[in-house]
Amino acid sequence: MSSFFLKIVNMSIAASWLILAVVLLRVVLKKAPKWIDVLLWGIVAFRLICPFSFESALSLIPSAETISPEIMMDWTPEISTGVSSIDKVVNPIITDTFAPEPIASANPLQLLIPVLAIVWAIGIIAMLVYAAVSYFRLQKKVGASLSVRDNIWICDDIQTPFILGFFKPSIYIPSGTDEAQLPYIIAHENAHLKRCDHWWKPLGYLVLAIHWFNPLVWIAYILLCRDIELACDEKVIRGLNQNESISYSEALLSCSVNRRTVMVCPLAFGEVGVKERVKNVLNYKKPAFWIVAIAVVSSIVLGVCFLTNPSSFPVKLDSVQISKASTMDFRTNSGPTTFQLSAAEIDELSSRIKNLKIGHKDQSLQGHTPFYSLHVDTKENDRITFSGFDSNGNQAAILYENVYYRITDSDFISYLQRICAGETRTEAINETNVDTAIHNSIMEHNKDRYYKGVFACESHTVLATEAGRSANSEEIETLTVYALALYEEYNLSEEGIESVSGGCGPVALTFNVTENGYELSEYWEPGDGSQYSDDIRKKFPEDILDEVWNPQDYVDAMTAENEQKALEFSAQKGELFDYP
Repeated sequence: MSSFFLKIVNMSIAASWLILAVVLLRVVLKKAPKWIDVLLWGIVAFRLICPFSFESALSLIPSAETISPEIMMDWTPEISTGVSSIDKVVNPIITDTFAPEPIASANPLQLLIPVLAIVWAIGIIAMLVYAAVSYFRLQKKVGASLSVRDNIWICDDIQTPFILGFFKPSIYIPSGTDEAQLPYIIAHENAHLKRCDHWWKPLGYLVLAIHWFNPLVWIAYILLCRDIELACDEKVIRGLNQNESISYSEALLSCSVNRRTVMVCPLAFGEVGVKERVKNVLNYKKPAFWIVAIAVVSSIVLGVCFLTNPSSFPVKLDSVQISKASTMDFRTNSGPTTFQLSAAEIDELSSRIKNLKIGHKDQSLQGHTPFYSLHVDTKENDRITFSGFDSNGNQAAILYENVYYRITDSDFISYLQRICAGETRTEAINETNVDTAIHNSIMEHNKDRYYKGVFACESHTVLATEAGRSANSEEIETLTVYALALYEEYNLSEEGIESVSGGCGPVALTFNVTENGYELSEYWEPGDGSQYSDDIRKKFPEDILDEVWNPQDYVDAMTAENEQKALEFSAQKGELFDYP
């Protein structure tokens, strides 16, 4: 029951954004036909009761699942509203209040949420009992009514006209009603019946009973009742002249009663918003076609944007296998810093992204330069980039296949800031893994060989490794790495970036394996000219020679990787974008 309750809460939160949008749109479409307003509340009701939705890039819902079902078992319980500024304020409070104690036998939320689910169920029962009692009390009150004709009845014990009944609805009119007003009263109630309002309003109340804990749903139901009456008035007065409209307004005033409770029934004539209704009747003008067209289009756009859920991240991060990862940080005064993550750091990154909270797709970040980035290459040859767009950690996103997705996990954003700044690194050399040693060796070997640019970077592809062991021990003493390496120097130009020098080719790096890590003992490159091919055949393992002779795919990938690094540097050298 707890999971079902959390599902309802998430549906209610998602629909709350739609309710706020409808309240705003009602004001904008003030001159539109009132049936448009009722239609908008129908869209809200659908969002509140439909447990499924499609994903769309056009969705304006920040988060389809604000409260995860796993929150009851989480050691650091958090919500994901999709709005990072809200999460940063609310989540520390939630974590401090509901984080389980190490010696506790149960998570506090494991106890609290089932209790809240029971309270929610009791609230639904109370709402339905209230509706049933109200209905049967009213049915008893009109039991002695006198039939006038068809489904119209006169009753001594009521103060205002209304409709009662679902399958066989009847119109009840107070005895002593001015006969001159009867045609308008009956026309109004018949308009309700033609519009099936005796069904829609009770169904609206049923939705309210399910979401009784959400104050915005109460506001929506009250406005629905008003809009139903306004739409019904509009339907009647379309066929009236000016004098008849005045008489209709007088009937509204004479039948109005003071009701402070929201009831599931009846649909009483003169029940709600009499002042607003009289004003609308007296000032009614048939809406122009263009107003109706705009209102209909706006309703469709609203439905597309708020009935759909934000697009989810297309990669299952809990199953991603990271081959290598590197950082780039532009927040330092000395220029951009970059380093390769060690094996231990990659293990930590893998564990952190398994339960990463990702928000909606956000193309507004396209073209903006991140302040810091963590580039991840997977064993499936995918590139995933985690980026921060301001210095205080308010804006962070994942870039995958040129599409940004918001990161809504404040803990991960804090981790991303630290890892890119190098704050999580130790000074011990043994934290440096093979890939870091390769990167450092290539950068050091080439730094003075080419025409200097303002930015240098490298990319490499490991083709094979060969371990050397001592004769008297199984311990690895040396490690030779056979790779393709691309080193480039870049300058800035009016067009952005320009590669001005560099080199690409096969390399064999031999490292001594010590307690302190990998120490370079030989940096091998083939000779030029006629020696080139023979040197490679003698040095490289035979089973990877085809890849050395046909390296274009690798070169293209490494070129793209270097260009991405250079582009980030180029943009950072221009104007840093501080996302608001």
